[in-house]
Amino acid sequence: DRFPVARSIECPYSFPMKKPLLISALLFSFSQLFAFEIPGASALADVILERFDENDDGVLDTGEWQAGIDEGFGQLDQDGNGSIDEVEKKNLDGLIGEEVGEGKAKLVSPIITTALRSFDENDDDAVSEEEFSKKANDLFKKLDTNSDAEVTKQELKQLPLKLL
Repeated sequence: DRFPVARSIECPYSFPMKKPLLISALLFSFSQLFAFEIPGASALADVILERFDENDDGVLDTGEWQAGIDEGFGQLDQDGNGSIDEVEKKNLDGLIGEEVGEGKAKLVSPIITTALRSFDENDDDAVSEEEFSKKANDLFKKLDTNSDAEVTKQELKQLPLKLL
């Protein structure tokens, strides 16, 4: 035979990878290669800018971000108990829909829910105000890709990927 049959070689080392981590890594890789945008990312960027951008310059500085985060926590903590629990997370569509419309809410609610779940550091199925503030500020730093203490709409559109 001019072409030897390919043989399967088993690697003696295996690196277990959970499916969500693998899917996240693939999404991130494809998004970088093909300028892929997570569905709802642009709508979420618009909603955040509409809510947080106090001077309407299309850019969020750290002060605007912090004011928006503080106000946002108060709105999401509907029962006022100091944390955002699973029931409040499930009510996001309605809460957001009242403000931006049902169509946009259906796009942005899953991303916000994912963010809230990633903010829960102690895995108690609730996000305290401390967890919310810390993780939201960490997220701002991740979004601010050029480290100019401002986040543009283009940077905000990367929010779903920065949660991975």
